[in-house]
Amino acid sequence: MPDNESNREDIVAIRLIRAREAAALLGVRPLTIYRWASQGKIASLRVGPGGKLLRFRYSEIMALIQERQASQNHRREEE
Repeated sequence: MPDNESNREDIVAIRLIRAREAAALLGVRPLTIYRWASQGKIASLRVGPGGKLLRFRYSEIMALIQERQASQNHRREEE
């Protein structure tokens, strides 16, 4: 079996979302998502012709939501 066929089993699907979707999930504006990406606060992937479009990993956005919720809960407990 050629190597490229055996490697197909190692490929994991990664769900990518647009800035608009990430913003809706996080409750911020799409511009904020682009700013965070340029500041390195969230990772982005360049896709499309010439890599002009940015996409974000759904799993990373969800992890950020969980972090924010945990941080809010922790602050409430301290009050």
